Amino acid sequence: MDLCGTCLTQLYLTGDQGTKGHWRIHVWRKLFRDMLLALDFLHSECGLVHGDIKGDDILADNVLDDNQLEELLDKEPIEFGESITFHDNLYTRDFKDTSSVYHTVQQPKSMPLPSQLVDPHMNFKLCDFGACHPIHKDGTRPPPTTSPRRQAPELVLGLPWDEKIDIWTLGNIMLETLTYRPVFRGPFDRFQTFENKKTLEEVQKYNAQDHLFAMTLFSGESKQFPRWMIEASPKGKEYFNADGTLKSGSWKSVLPEELVQSIRRTTTNAIATEIIGHEILSTPALFVCVQRELVEIVEKCFTLDPKKRPSAKELLQHDFFKHSADDGDGDDAFIYHLVSRA
Repeated sequence: MDLCGTCLTQLYLTGDQGTKGHWRIHVWRKLFRDMLLALDFLHSECGLVHGDIKGDDILADNVLDDNQLEELLDKEPIEFGESITFHDNLYTRDFKDTSSVYHTVQQPKSMPLPSQLVDPHMNFKLCDFGACHPIHKDGTRPPPTTSPRRQAPELVLGLPWDEKIDIWTLGNIMLETLTYRPVFRGPFDRFQTFENKKTLEEVQKYNAQDHLFAMTLFSGESKQFPRWMIEASPKGKEYFNADGTLKSGSWKSVLPEELVQSIRRTTTNAIATEIIGHEILSTPALFVCVQRELVEIVEKCFTLDPKKRPSAKELLQHDFFKHSADDGDGDDAFIYHLVSRA
């Protein structure tokens, strides 16, 4: 694997070098596209589900040249630590059972590179495939290690799952990256904050019933789970009424509404940054088009029914990616394309 630089979690903290506290739309789109390309390869060519996508698993390009790397190694020599291999499956073995240890070797420890700012020409790579599972449509298996708040509906309902869970998780990460806010309740990452302490305490509480209710708010569908999922779920009678509606939902509107307002502010500011130097453009026209396509593609990631949730390959065909900044035409062509469609 190529030497990579900062992870996405760190980029949340350092920010975009062209903005104040948010990502420019074309940079965010580049990140989204790179991750879909990675997932398409993983799903289609390798036949694997990642199962645990998070900010730490998304790495940006290394920005240091050979001389800078040598200087860094002189200042911070490589450290070594133990690497353990186990006989049994990582997710089924007893962590307290030392008999499952196969062997231990000394290997170089991870050495993070210096933090960097988001750059519009960065390439992003997906890594950490230790939790990957082969794709298969039938049968049951242990759930992946995804954070509870980023789990797809089929995982919460205890249903069989496949590569479509990665699409749901990526939708979460992309929306969190854009808004600096968690989409669903549950423990969240260090870059996400709320000014209101009460809101902070509320959103870190996880409840599966609330999670299912919130999923219907962010889905672009009929806001109701398909009948087949309810009937097949071992938890169907626990969470749903006979007519397919959720039995209850104590989800407060404070988080969705705050999220909506955050998206609106972020998108407006990011678009304003995009059009600097383009006198022929009007912010309202660009805003309407970008917001429409952005919301549409995120809603597709949040499709409740995994059978209807688009694949990575299908999402790459969306209009949102038709004119990306690295196609050779640059931002001018992309922005002109947006305005002409608005």
